[in-house]
Amino acid sequence: MSPASPLPSLVPFAQNGLGAAALEGDRLLGFLCCNPPRQRAFGSPVPGVFSPIHAHAVQLQDRARIFQRLYQEAAERWVAAGAAYHSIALWTWDEEGIDAFFRYGFGMRCTDAVQNLSAFSPPQAPPTLSFRQLTPRESPLLDPLRQMLRQHLSQSPCFMRPVSDSSEEPASRLFAAFDGQTPAAFLETADSAETFLTKSADMQNICGAFCLPSYRGGLYRQLLYYAAQELDRQGFRRLGVDYESINPTAIGFWEKYFIPYTRGLARFVG
Repeated sequence: MSPASPLPSLVPFAQNGLGAAALEGDRLLGFLCCNPPRQRAFGSPVPGVFSPIHAHAVQLQDRARIFQRLYQEAAERWVAAGAAYHSIALWTWDEEGIDAFFRYGFGMRCTDAVQNLSAFSPPQAPPTLSFRQLTPRESPLLDPLRQMLRQHLSQSPCFMRPVSDSSEEPASRLFAAFDGQTPAAFLETADSAETFLTKSADMQNICGAFCLPSYRGGLYRQLLYYAAQELDRQGFRRLGVDYESINPTAIGFWEKYFIPYTRGLARFVG
């Protein structure tokens, strides 16, 4: 498998008329673009736009001020297009850029993280439940856990409304921990996720995960290690995950085992 992740074309951003560029004479200082508005973006009740990690770039010098001027110009177009929810992904190293958007009313919303499969170490305690990879036909076995996950995300402090989004990557692999015949935890992976980096052929991306509260405290680490071992045997080398930073259960777990590389920020206008 090739780990290459070709940079997506920027032509669609240039064509949708929603971007902005900063110029000094003939020299480009930076640009800020976004995808076209969509309804109920990221589960919000209003139309929104998203600027993915490859849709913007700003020089290092005077970075914060240029980012803010770019957003000031672009946001006027976004609102005129009917988008009241604005979101952007920034590299975790870009503290100056993140702070620039914080000062314009953005808050942290989600995170993308990654880890080499070889980095997952076996748990110290021996497994007490059984683990296996499920076939697509067995997927309905996990529906009760999926429903509990939706309920969890709808509660405080997440308040995430369930939303059906046909553009989301379907699960390609399913892993579960069983207590007898009953699933106690599950993990789903897909071939790609939010960033262009996740489309690498040697990478899988977690798109669903949940553990019954009564089994927390070690079981999910065991399931994660089992899934990593299976994916490694199938020729993959990396595992990615994107999670809500407003979900304390998620951020408390994933950042123990994965390395964050983007922060997703969001703002409501009006």
